[in-house]
Amino acid sequence: MMIMVMLIAGAAIFFLGRGMLGHRPHGWRSMMSPGDPNPSAPRTLSERFARGEIQEDEYMQRKLAILSGRPA
Repeated sequence: MMIMVMLIAGAAIFFLGRGMLGHRPHGWRSMMSPGDPNPSAPRTLSERFARGEIQEDEYMQRKLAILSGRPA
């Protein structure tokens, strides 16, 4: 009887923990690393432009390509 109670309690803890972690975008990994590990393409493009890695004309061309779904 004691083993049955322990198994039920263990299963409940497992499924409750799994359910709570399931609401995170990347599961338990998102709790361990700050920030978004896979930023979206427009965000990455904007960051590169802000850092001065690309010029405005290249930024606009790539932004249009991303929004239209065609390759750059």
